[in-house]
Amino acid sequence: MNNTLFVLILLYANVFVISASNTFVLPFLPVYLKQDLGAQANDLALYTTLCYSVTFVVNIFISPVWGHFADKFGRKKMLIRVSFILFISYLCAYLASSPLMLCVARAVQGFACGMMPAIMAFTSSLSADHKKTQLRIGYVQSINLLGTIIGPVAGGMMAEFFGVRESYQCIFILIALICLINIMLLKEPAPTSHQSSADEILPLSDILKDPIIVSLCCCIVVNSAVIMMVVPMLADYVDRMTTFGEPLALSGIIFSLSGIAGVLASPLWSRFGSEKGFLKVLMLSTLGASVAYMLQYQMSSILLFCIMQFVFGLCICATIPAANSITAKHINHQNQTKAFSVLYSASQCGNILGPVLSTCIIMYFGERTVFAFASALLFTIFSYLFMVNRIRKNDKKSS
Repeated sequence: MNNTLFVLILLYANVFVISASNTFVLPFLPVYLKQDLGAQANDLALYTTLCYSVTFVVNIFISPVWGHFADKFGRKKMLIRVSFILFISYLCAYLASSPLMLCVARAVQGFACGMMPAIMAFTSSLSADHKKTQLRIGYVQSINLLGTIIGPVAGGMMAEFFGVRESYQCIFILIALICLINIMLLKEPAPTSHQSSADEILPLSDILKDPIIVSLCCCIVVNSAVIMMVVPMLADYVDRMTTFGEPLALSGIIFSLSGIAGVLASPLWSRFGSEKGFLKVLMLSTLGASVAYMLQYQMSSILLFCIMQFVFGLCICATIPAANSITAKHINHQNQTKAFSVLYSASQCGNILGPVLSTCIIMYFGERTVFAFASALLFTIFSYLFMVNRIRKNDKKSS
């Protein structure tokens, strides 16, 4: 086994374990708060919201900072930091004796952000071949989605047979093993001829002003927001379309369909983008997702609804790998972790914005309007990308 393949396997293992750990106990936080930590019924909604959101809020602000340090001091140190802080946060969650202590543990977990940006930059630095890098980035995204899907399934089984607290114990032990493996076996990639000199390191402010990075951030904010917009209303929406007695379980299965589609489609989109261009990938995937959501606006068949959720997943999964691939080609290696971290912060903004927008729309216009609004957001992004593509073609013709 050559060194590059060995490093890739370690990176993929990091992605899978850490993404699975993020969702391993997340669906069962209300149960943990109520049964193990004694949260009162009147305070349960408040503590649940705090526990969910505090991690995302910390992520948004701290991720670019960690990206700057990773570019300056090395990506291996970034991964070790992520796994170590995750270990501490899950240990604190396991030892928590009150809802407030769990909120603090979730805030600590927010400081563990940066795994995906570091791995994207690590993967990009392994080869000067952009096509090979883009395909590997697609695999990273697929493995990330796979871990996100498997996490709740494994966590549910663990919680059912042993309890939620024991699930935290299982996770912090697994994260500790990953941390040790990173320390002992993972090696920082050696500088290659295609890497820039140290004097080309850019300040974070320059990355934030880059028009291409700003455009990609807008795409990712909308991408993440429209995925999360259906979460607050999915169970009720599904319940109205079926007589199935367990709407929560069915809505969870339906929501996971988009993730399963993403696992299957991400490498295919990456291969298509390496041949045709990732701007075209962004255009096609955004347009397809917009159409899939619009068709769900007046959907009355649960089977057709499931099919369209799967189609939506096939399309929307292309956005983040395409944005990362464009970033890998546009930003030099000395600054890539900062750039990937900015994109990651954008996705976290979308994760918070989506449920907020959805709740407001449901209050004033009804559940079905969520799909129409999300479709309109996606079509707006498609229109912008289409305009950018036309400008690029005209510039090439004039030159």
